[in-house]
Amino acid sequence: MDLIDFITVSNRCKTVEELTDHFLVFIQEFGFDRFIFSDFGHDEREDKEKNHGILVNYPQEWMGRYFDQHYIDVDPVYKKMVVSRRPFTWAEARDAVPETASTKLLQNEASEFKLHDGIGVPIFQPLGGLVGMGFSGSEKGVRTDVDAVSIINAAANQFWLVYSVLRKAEPVSEEVPVHLAPRENDVLCWAARGKTRQEIAEVLMISESAVKRYLEGAFKKLNVNNTALAVVKALRMGLIAPY
Repeated sequence: MDLIDFITVSNRCKTVEELTDHFLVFIQEFGFDRFIFSDFGHDEREDKEKNHGILVNYPQEWMGRYFDQHYIDVDPVYKKMVVSRRPFTWAEARDAVPETASTKLLQNEASEFKLHDGIGVPIFQPLGGLVGMGFSGSEKGVRTDVDAVSIINAAANQFWLVYSVLRKAEPVSEEVPVHLAPRENDVLCWAARGKTRQEIAEVLMISESAVKRYLEGAFKKLNVNNTALAVVKALRMGLIAPY
């Protein structure tokens, strides 16, 4: 799928899920199979973390680790996103800040989760608003050349335009109160701290199938289809406090 194909097919999408599926197909042409979409218009750490990952398909264990360690405070890509006026590579982001023990640990742990290299795309909004998208690949060799960065920048902006229209057309589900059962809250809190289903089962002294059942109950209430999205949305809505 080339850029023109993506623009054409995205303009005909009826749901955010359909749009996301087509976008994943598009970025895979460049070696990327991971992306995160966030709102960067916040100053306090808690607000930053709640809005980091409005849409995300990074490994759920990594997102839990990222929040648990508060890596948002030292992440060179996050820091670059809020000051850059153009798309950039992860290498450019790392070069823009001094290497510290914290940034080196962040980079090493990201590599353990097969997040080796990537790019960032800031998308500026009226009145100073800023959203952005980050891209990575679970295999080495993603394209970060100037042409690839420019094409993905164009596609990311198209994604945002269509996403904005689709979200405005959808019912605002967050206006309807969401009430997590105590065990649903428990399993999401532990998931946010990077625990696997097996580890959560051991901590709560319940079966792994019970953990799965509680997660699925939370997915339904939050209108998501995976643990990473459930954790991010629950954090953003103030439903869980894992730290």
